[in-house]
Amino acid sequence: MDYFYNEYSNDNEYNEYTPCDHSQQSHFDQRDQALLNMKFPGKFRLNQRELSKTVYQHMCSGSTLLLEAPTGIGKSLGVLFPALKAMPKKKLDKLFVLNMRTTGRLAIINDLKKLLTAQPHPIPLRVLELSARKNMCQRPEIFCNHSICDLAVEEHLQPAAISALDENWMDQNCIKQVADQNRVCPYYLAQSLIDKADIIVADVNLFFSRHARLYTLVKEHKWRIGLLIDECHNLIERVRGMYSETLSEGNLTDLINHLPPTLRKTHNDTLTAWQSLHDYNSEQNAMNDTDRRKEYQLHSAPLVLCRCLEKLCHQIRELGPLRSMKPPVNDFILKAEAFMNLSESLGDKALYVLEVMQSGSNESPTITSSLSVNLLVPADAISQRFSYAQTSILFSATLNPPDYYRDVLGLPKQTNFKQISAPYKSSQVDIKISPLNTGFRYRTTTIQPIAKCIEQQYRSKPGNYMIFLSSLKYMNQIHDEFKKLYPDIPTIIQTSKMSEQKRLNFINEFKNKRGLIGFAVLGGIFSEGVDLPGDNLIGVSIVTLSLQPRSVVTNALYLRNASLFGAERASDYTYLYPAMSRICQAAGRLIRSPTDTGTITLIDSRYLRPDIQGLLPNFWELK
Repeated sequence: MDYFYNEYSNDNEYNEYTPCDHSQQSHFDQRDQALLNMKFPGKFRLNQRELSKTVYQHMCSGSTLLLEAPTGIGKSLGVLFPALKAMPKKKLDKLFVLNMRTTGRLAIINDLKKLLTAQPHPIPLRVLELSARKNMCQRPEIFCNHSICDLAVEEHLQPAAISALDENWMDQNCIKQVADQNRVCPYYLAQSLIDKADIIVADVNLFFSRHARLYTLVKEHKWRIGLLIDECHNLIERVRGMYSETLSEGNLTDLINHLPPTLRKTHNDTLTAWQSLHDYNSEQNAMNDTDRRKEYQLHSAPLVLCRCLEKLCHQIRELGPLRSMKPPVNDFILKAEAFMNLSESLGDKALYVLEVMQSGSNESPTITSSLSVNLLVPADAISQRFSYAQTSILFSATLNPPDYYRDVLGLPKQTNFKQISAPYKSSQVDIKISPLNTGFRYRTTTIQPIAKCIEQQYRSKPGNYMIFLSSLKYMNQIHDEFKKLYPDIPTIIQTSKMSEQKRLNFINEFKNKRGLIGFAVLGGIFSEGVDLPGDNLIGVSIVTLSLQPRSVVTNALYLRNASLFGAERASDYTYLYPAMSRICQAAGRLIRSPTDTGTITLIDSRYLRPDIQGLLPNFWELK
């Protein structure tokens, strides 16, 4: 299976590994020779060969690639195989395979295992799965320090690490087993193995967050790395979350109950600074009797409040180590310091939002508030990260248009884009457009027609359907009307803050029943990563275009996009492209293989616009 190895490699390109000890160099030599001889497991699926060639070509040339590949062609395996084959040619020390969700990480782990176990001879490849501390640490309530935790003992760590390295395959199960045998913390053990691992499978947070462990080590050791980023369309929102912090006025107020009398003045000064911020913005744009929540944009950092917070944090730290503090104090200090550090690092690229909430009666309301610092455009924070990788492959089923992702993520200007054709026929899916006006002003008048549209499709071909709507409130309105009009049709509905078990139960309803309609939120937990093949799902309806409503945040994002990318792109970058990504992901729950069939109904008159239709999957044949 070396058909693309000779075709796309550059035999004149050779770069030495970073300095390492003799045993590590010997491991690299054995590993690379085995990877050169590695074979693809079984036969390629339709279009999977093209995908693998594309990845191999770009990795060998040291390029950055945005790769759009549809579900159903074995995307993960089709990317992993050529990436491993390219490691010797690019002389990579490590390959980071980064994911957005636990399910995505497990899928990568399974494909890696399938690839390696299919080889006629073992490949000495050290695969390490990293997970968050909260999922691995057995003493999460205390600090990772040998003087406090009996599982953070250096003497136990070395034999545990040697035992894990002997396994090569270091997923969470292996790490926990070895850690138990050696009485060491599994999280502590996993972190110590990063240096010796060849393939690291982890959440994107570990490379792109403010204090990312993997990124810090790459800079420190000057490792030559390759990046594979799965479901990269989600990286935009994930990075925004990583570079945002929120402080609560309530938490600051309650802090007084845990502080000594000597700190009361500093605490009162901090509360006064917060209240002044609140009073000034409320005076500029007062809440009326119907407001329960209002947002105010601060046009600069709240310097007085930050100085007070800094003084308060300093005085609290002088009382002793944080680990000795009560949880409310510990948590507040960490969040306050993170807020101030983020404010300083983002500078004028930050957006500050004061959110004021009113509860109780209008005569005697209770007012609380929170203050957040937010990153608007991920490129402002992470563009430099890509320069530390010798090659980067970002792949997803929805990356159209590529310029949007290239700009907003801050990818190199020479980043390439490749779209792999879907192995589906237009005859597999029946696309319908119901031209109702679902704009916010007209929603109350179209609730009943939308319910009727859903019912007509169900009656014409009974089976399992998913209905996606733009918000929980809108979803509940449509669902309530539907149940009132058609009580005989079984339904299931997504609820707020569903537990893992309730999510699983929701999906299992589709696997175990027929004739069911599920109502879910567009861009939510059921619009991605859900596989319901065959007659588990025969239809999907997307209600409205799901553009973000105008708010303090979206208005500021529009202005930032305009300043960076031009006024002509600002609206699409802020509203349209994120919405279309959510729509295509949700609709993608239907056709998951060349044998799946079904109906997709787009309920909104705007789907008739040519610019909207140009952003939909190529194999859709609109009627």
